[in-house]
Amino acid sequence: MRAVHRRLLLAGAVASDTAAGVFPSVAAGNDNKDACKFSPSGAGWVMATGATSMAPYVSGVAALYLSTRKKATFPQVQKWLNDNSTHGLKGLRTQPDRLLHKGKL
Repeated sequence: MRAVHRRLLLAGAVASDTAAGVFPSVAAGNDNKDACKFSPSGAGWVMATGATSMAPYVSGVAALYLSTRKKATFPQVQKWLNDNSTHGLKGLRTQPDRLLHKGKL
């Protein structure tokens, strides 16, 4: 299967999952390259995390958010995660420099 075909299939699957209320969080990779050019982080409608180990935590906080806001869309969840993260930290090697924070969920 060609890479382009695989990428289109993955993008379709992610779009379908997102429409069904799934919030996909994936590792962006740790090779210092643009994650949007690779799968699955380049599929669109996924939240790519700067550290591989953070994807499950982001998914967990998104699930907590969705448990009280069942009709929230992917952009709404993503915005809430970004707005409620701690940012502007000094010394982090990744960009954007955000630290996950679940707030009062």
